[in-house]
Amino acid sequence: ADCFIIATVNSVGHLKGVAHELWGEINDLGLTVANRHKSPQGDGWELIDCGDIVIHLMSEELRDFYSLEKLWQSRLVVDADTEKEESQEEEDDDDEKEEE
Repeated sequence: ADCFIIATVNSVGHLKGVAHELWGEINDLGLTVANRHKSPQGDGWELIDCGDIVIHLMSEELRDFYSLEKLWQSRLVVDADTEKEESQEEEDDDDEKEEE
């Protein structure tokens, strides 16, 4: 895989909701799913393998335990929350410039 997406979910319900939305996007984009692992115990981890992109939806406990980010030494890590904040700040700056 060229890209891993590792997302933390807050509950089993949250996991189901995020997975449902992802499957809708995957179908809309016509992506091929090579493998889908859904834990039979409902332990809070779902893996969706789209070939070049592998998506891990994990509870905070499992994400801390497995520390998947530490398995790759050379990688680009993008924190979606940080990216969102930076993007919003840039938009706010652009809005202020337009008002001047």
